[in-house]
Amino acid sequence: LTKGGIGQSGQTINFTTTAGTFTAGGTSTAASTDGNGDAYVDLRSSASSTDVTATVDASFLSSASASTTVSFRGITLTLTPASATVDADGQSTVGLTLTFRYTTGGGAISGATATVSATSGSVAPTSPASSASTIAVTYTAPALSADSSATVTATYRGFTVSSTITLRGITFTLSPATATVDADGQSTVGLTLTFRYTTGGGAISGATATVSATSGSVSPTSPASSASPIAVTYTAPASSSDGSATTTATYRGFTATSTITLRGITFTLTPASATVDADGQSQVSLTLRFRYTSGGVITGASTTVSLSGSGTLSPSGSVASSASDITLTYTAPLSESDGSATITVAAYKGFSALASTISFRGVVLNVS
Repeated sequence: LTKGGIGQSGQTINFTTTAGTFTAGGTSTAASTDGNGDAYVDLRSSASSTDVTATVDASFLSSASASTTVSFRGITLTLTPASATVDADGQSTVGLTLTFRYTTGGGAISGATATVSATSGSVAPTSPASSASTIAVTYTAPALSADSSATVTATYRGFTVSSTITLRGITFTLSPATATVDADGQSTVGLTLTFRYTTGGGAISGATATVSATSGSVSPTSPASSASPIAVTYTAPASSSDGSATTTATYRGFTATSTITLRGITFTLTPASATVDADGQSQVSLTLRFRYTSGGVITGASTTVSLSGSGTLSPSGSVASSASDITLTYTAPLSESDGSATITVAAYKGFSALASTISFRGVVLNVS
């Protein structure tokens, strides 16, 4: 603002615009002139996908006015599709397309970077640069047992676009959580794997879980998703020590476990060998230990003791588990010749048969 070529300071200039807003807010504002007669205002563009031309008018009282035009370049920021559905399994993805460029001409916006985020799950990339080409954005679902939804949002300055992802919850459980079983190589624990959609209970097409055990074995190892509960059988190992095993079922982002307590079993026969005179009376005492390692009878458990060769054995036949040592007595035969006999304890479930070899020395009685 000048008068006679001299800048007029401290005067109020009124500004209006047909598009965008001034920094102070709104489409009109006022500013005072400085010592040079200049008044300054900032005009901020509005977010628009189309090109816009703003006419800015400046006036001083009713005696002076001026105008200028400002061109705003429209920006396209879109995220498609607007909605999608995906399994909430911790790995499944939805492919989204971000368009982020000038509307007219379709060129990249130099130095411009958008921010992409998700309310649940994850998204990549999170800071895509503007591009003349469309930008691939990948949303990865979380692992959820309940149906839910997530919103993927892309923002750039005054622009915000979003896509709503419907998440299909998955039930993935293994029960019971704990169990106890004899570590005899054959005893089993029945487990139940539930592996299906939470809502509706339908099978997940093409989905297969992996089931494993840290000790012992499990079957099946690759069960398919089913609307019905899935029977999983855990078989204990043969072990002389107490311990535990973890049965683990996994499917993508899901993991379910069951802890099996293993009751160790002592199944031994000592000594493994012995020598005795074949005089018809000499004996060898053997010790059969057939019980839980931590102590106690194995209810209903029995084995068979037998003798191969000369001599006698007591007891023989069926022998039940006992909390105490079981004494087997071998009585040598009356024989002038050396020989041997084998005492065998039949296998018990996953434990191999036990054996002890008795050598007997022949006895010759001469009368002269």
